[in-house]
Amino acid sequence: MIDIVEILTHWHAGRNKAEVARSLGVDRGTVAKYIAKAEAEGYVPGSEPLSPERWSTLVHGWFPELVDLSRCRHRSTMTSSKRSSCSIVLPTELSAVAR
Repeated sequence: MIDIVEILTHWHAGRNKAEVARSLGVDRGTVAKYIAKAEAEGYVPGSEPLSPERWSTLVHGWFPELVDLSRCRHRSTMTSSKRSSCSIVLPTELSAVAR
């Protein structure tokens, strides 16, 4: 499975699309597809870092069909409120189709 949050985190940190694709073993077209949405929303590499949780929230909104609910977990904070943390992943067998 491909972690879309990891793709966006690497790109946002300043790695170009080809480097992200090569280092994560993902097709460049797949990387470009997910980065395009971030760029369309005004995100640019090198700007203030976003937490993995924030990227996860954004990706969930942009691509709700890709949220792997089996990887969600709930965490309690000091105030006993609950937050969800879900991995946003693309099954590798779909990555070629999703380009």
